[in-house]
Amino acid sequence: MGISVPNPPRESFDVCKTGLKEVFSGGGEAPLSLVGAKAEDFKFIYPHKVFAVALDDLARGAGLDEATLVGWRYLMSRHNIIAASVDVACDPKGQNHCFAGVSEGPFNGATQETVIAAAQKDLIKKGSYELCVLRIRELYIMALWLRDLKGATDIIVPLHPTHDSLQAGKAYSRSQFVKVLGDAAAEEQLGFTL
Repeated sequence: MGISVPNPPRESFDVCKTGLKEVFSGGGEAPLSLVGAKAEDFKFIYPHKVFAVALDDLARGAGLDEATLVGWRYLMSRHNIIAASVDVACDPKGQNHCFAGVSEGPFNGATQETVIAAAQKDLIKKGSYELCVLRIRELYIMALWLRDLKGATDIIVPLHPTHDSLQAGKAYSRSQFVKVLGDAAAEEQLGFTL
C-alpha cells in the first residue's frame, strides 16, 4: 500500500551504470555536484518511469491520455543527499534504452522531498500508487505522477519550481491537473503564434 517504486528493466539499469562510469572516467560532461567523487560513492534511489505530454495534446483537451513513456530516471544519493539524476531514454514501448545524461538542478531534490511528503498523506497511504514523473518541457513542469494501480484516481504533484498556473507540492487529481494545464497550454500556444 502507498507508493511503490517500480523495478527498472535490466537494460535500463545497465545503461545507467555504463553511462555513469563513462562520465566519471572523463568521457562525458559531469555536473559540479559530482566533481571529485567516484561512481561507487553514490547509490541509486527512487527509480521511476518518465512520461512526457506535448503542449498540443494538452491544448486540444487530450490530457494525460496522450502521455508517452520516454525513459527512466534514477536519483543519485550520496550521504543521504541527492546530488544529481541519471536519465535513460527509451522508446514508447519501454525498449531500446540509451544513456541521456546526468543532470543536477532543483527537480532532483524536489523529487525526493515530494515523494516523502506524499507518502505521509492518508489518501496515499490507503491507496496503491506507482511512482512516475510527468514532464511538460514547454511549460517547465516536472511533476510526480502517482499512478493508481487499482483504479483511476491518479494523483499529480508538481515539483518546485513549476508553472505559475500550478502550486508546487499540491496534490491534484488527474482531471484538475488537466483542466489547469489545458488552459495554460492554450494560452502558451496563443503566445507562440503572435
